Amino acid sequence: MIRKSLKYKVIMTQIYTTKHNTATFVDDIINERDEEIAQIKSEMVQVNALFHDMASLINDQGSEVDTILNNIQNSNDNVKQSSKSLDKALQETESTSWTLIGIGIAIGTVVVTAVTSIILL
Repeated sequence: MIRKSLKYKVIMTQIYTTKHNTATFVDDIINERDEEIAQIKSEMVQVNALFHDMASLINDQGSEVDTILNNIQNSNDNVKQSSKSLDKALQETESTSWTLIGIGIAIGTVVVTAVTSIILL
């Protein structure tokens, strides 16, 4: 009976040790998972910060693109206005040329008439 009792104690000790080892193993797994979850959470916070930084950069670039588009539109308007001014200046130059030609013809006619009058007299 002592042997049975001793055998029983050995078996119970083994069962207790196995349960203790299993509990320790489960605790280790739980702790490892907690650490991995904390690491994932930290990485998610970093990714979130990166997305916010990218959104800020995109917003800034959008403002710069808008400024560039406005400058292009203003340049286009200025080129159109310059073209109109050049056309007007060309027309005025042509008009002035014809006016000078007309004045030249009038003066020539007066001179020819005067010379002819003097010669005929």
